[in-house]
Amino acid sequence: MRNLSVPSSAFFAVSFFAVLIVAGIMASQGPMGHVVQIALPGAPGACTDSRIIVAHVLNDGHVKLNSETLDVTNLAARLHEIYDVRAERVLFLQAAPELPFQKVAEVIDIAKKQIEVVAILTPSVEKQPCWLVRLPAPIEWISTGRRPSRP
Repeated sequence: MRNLSVPSSAFFAVSFFAVLIVAGIMASQGPMGHVVQIALPGAPGACTDSRIIVAHVLNDGHVKLNSETLDVTNLAARLHEIYDVRAERVLFLQAAPELPFQKVAEVIDIAKKQIEVVAILTPSVEKQPCWLVRLPAPIEWISTGRRPSRP
């Protein structure tokens, strides 16, 4: 009886290609979700920007941006108009607790294509006079673990 053994380099090559195939399949499935932040209460003097936009997801298929009510189908275009010229592109999001999460997720999906940060307003933070978010860290900090130097 012959002893059949596979050279370790061949095993490594097959394993490497198997990992590539799995990674390719997972990447082709599209996005698996979005990073969403929880809004933080801020000191009353820290918030001076009167251009804060709050999206309130309504039960009837509409979204209220501050006082303007829109159909969800018009949300992307309106967010693009609002945030196109802004440096900080943050949207605060409110939704009723009884609202199905699918409706909220749809609004988040639309918003994340137009802006950088979606921050959910929890009931305790909503009551605060000022809201803040932590802006995303630069990619170099995430990939290297070193914080960038501040000017």
